[in-house]
Amino acid sequence: MKNEKLFQAVQAVRGKLCSLTEIAEKEKTTPRELVYGSIPDKLVNNAIKAYASGADKSDVYLLVDTTIFGSAKEGLLVTSNTLYADEKGESPVKADYADITSTEVVMTEDSKGKDDYASLIIHTKNRDIRIDNYVIYKSVLKKLIDSLVALKKSKAI
Repeated sequence: MKNEKLFQAVQAVRGKLCSLTEIAEKEKTTPRELVYGSIPDKLVNNAIKAYASGADKSDVYLLVDTTIFGSAKEGLLVTSNTLYADEKGESPVKADYADITSTEVVMTEDSKGKDDYASLIIHTKNRDIRIDNYVIYKSVLKKLIDSLVALKKSKAI
C-alpha cells in the first residue's frame, strides 16, 4: 500500500504543475502529470535512465513529463524520499526531502535584460539547487516540496 499522505500531497497539485498539461488535455495527447497507478512503465523507465538514476520505479508517486513528444526523458519524478528533476542541457537534480532546509521562488532577468522568469531554489544541507524549467510552475512545485518536507519531518513518510 502506498503512503496515503504522500499520495494526497501529490494529488493536491496534480494538473497544476506543468504548462504542457493544458495543451495535452486540449490536444488529447499523452498526459503530462501522471500519478501513482497511472504511469506507464516505459515513461518511468525513460525518466530513471535519463535523470533519476537510483529511483525505484515501484516508489514513483508523480512523473511530470516536460518533453515535446512525451518521452518523459526530461521533467520531474517524485518518490517517497526524493525529488528528481532534469532540464535540457543541465545536470540532473536529486534532492532528498530530509536534506531540504527551505525553498524559495526568485525572479531572474534573462541575459539580455528583456524578460524575467521564475526559478525555484531548493536549499539543502549541502548545496542550493536551482530549477529553471520554463514549463514547470515554480510556486506550485514549491508548495509540493514544502508539503513533502513537512511530511518527512513529521515522519508521515
